[in-house]
Amino acid sequence: MTHLRKQMLDYMSSKKFSKSYIDFYISCIAKLAKFYSKSPDKLSYDEVQEHLLFLQNQKNLSRVDYNNALSAIQFFNFSIMNFLKIKHLILTYQT
Repeated sequence: MTHLRKQMLDYMSSKKFSKSYIDFYISCIAKLAKFYSKSPDKLSYDEVQEHLLFLQNQKNLSRVDYNNALSAIQFFNFSIMNFLKIKHLILTYQT
């Protein structure tokens, strides 16, 4: 299990997300990483946008499925990545 996946699982578990939500969100982020063959924290804004367009235009997802995938990506970027940045700043300040 990667460090990011563990961080995401731990964070979602601490916030009492249901197992189905956790599994779905992890799956969406894993697919995003696989699409570019790199860690999701290394993706640019344009790459994320391109992936969302791919989901919408090539995969022909329903509006509900697209919005769920978008929510997972937003959650990762705003909750997990910001959490890791804040944690890094705290650790940096303490040393």
